[in-house]
Amino acid sequence: MKNWIILIIALLFYQNIIISQQAQLLMDINPGKESSFEFSTDRLYIEYQDKLFFVARSAEEGLELWQYDGQNVSLFMDINPGPKSSNVDNFYILNNQLVFIADDGKHGTEWWISDGTPAGTRMIVDLLEGPKGGAINCCNGESGRSIIVYNDELYFNANINSLENRLYKTDGTAEGTKELAMLNGSQRTASSAPRTK
Repeated sequence: MKNWIILIIALLFYQNIIISQQAQLLMDINPGKESSFEFSTDRLYIEYQDKLFFVARSAEEGLELWQYDGQNVSLFMDINPGPKSSNVDNFYILNNQLVFIADDGKHGTEWWISDGTPAGTRMIVDLLEGPKGGAINCCNGESGRSIIVYNDELYFNANINSLENRLYKTDGTAEGTKELAMLNGSQRTASSAPRTK
């Protein structure tokens, strides 16, 4: 009986603390009626180097990568410059670096890596040359199920064309990005040999 009384008192105490704290707007990223939140993003945010990196939309930059350092909210990088979105998604930590999917408007949706600075942020490899992109980024939570960090490497699925889904791994470098297997699609031909750029 004594334990239940202590539990009830503790719950009432913490409830009062929660009620007394009020949420506050840190920054109106997308002023007006339109939200800055993107519901179709699989992984909206991640903590990295004592900062919160997250995805938000603004009229000027589109859907891009933002950061919060505990005091200030700011645009980290406009990967697809201007109002077009880079559709940043699927944040992971790989070898003490931040990796994510993004579209710079030239290479399509591909994997990127960052040391936490805009100058140290770059595309890892162009899996599917041209504007279509090889990284899979879709499905409201579904694409995250096919991505995992294991033994200091990121394992992920990639589309090399509309009929072929392949398993890749990367250590965060172009040289360390390797095709492991074809998961579906036509039989391998000379034109569909492993791309390791």
